[in-house]
Amino acid sequence: MKSYGAQGSPEGQRVWGLAKDQFGSVFESLMPRVEFETMDAPLGEILDHFKFSPKHPLKFTVGANNRLGETGRSEICTQSLRGIAQGTALSLILAERGLGMKPRRNPDGSIDLAIYDLQEAKNVWPVGWYQGNTPGKTAPSLFVFKEIHFDDVDVDSVLSASAEVTGVPVLIDRTNLKSKEIEFADIPVDFPLKKTTWAQAYDRILGKAGCKYELLNDESGRPFVWVTTLQTPSRKPQ
Repeated sequence: MKSYGAQGSPEGQRVWGLAKDQFGSVFESLMPRVEFETMDAPLGEILDHFKFSPKHPLKFTVGANNRLGETGRSEICTQSLRGIAQGTALSLILAERGLGMKPRRNPDGSIDLAIYDLQEAKNVWPVGWYQGNTPGKTAPSLFVFKEIHFDDVDVDSVLSASAEVTGVPVLIDRTNLKSKEIEFADIPVDFPLKKTTWAQAYDRILGKAGCKYELLNDESGRPFVWVTTLQTPSRKPQ
């Protein structure tokens, strides 16, 4: 039987069985922001460029490697994650491939970042974190009134353009969108000229596509717009 010391086995414990300082160490290691372009880059190349701490190396489980198969590391990333903290970026990239990461405490006390097939592991590291501040304080540029207008533009293009205007990144939960057969590139939207906020515009645009958004923070504290389906549970703690 493996011995895990005074803390006991990590199975079933909160925060992946880590003590507060251990969780803090892992969290801090995932705070650095992605400094390179991920759009259209293959998974293997992206992981090679990530700056993982030697204290918490990335390790693929057998199940995760089986899930990827021979070609999985060549699959390209569908979103630009430059400037996003590594933890959030990693979780999003993995989720699109049916994978997830969570800290794994080993019998010798070391902690690695274990990659699992989502069919064999739940409660994985999330794509961003709920923040308790009011949305206006978290991302004030989304609540500035300005003239917004576009005709017959697909939702993907609108979201990309809005991120450029507001300075707040937009990340898309393509895994859940795919499960509902929602493809933003195929959904044209119109927005008559009016003075409004991007927060209000998001509600209208995404509502037409059967989606919604939440404001989350990455590990570095940077806010971003998280776009997902209407059926996806809210990230706000209950």
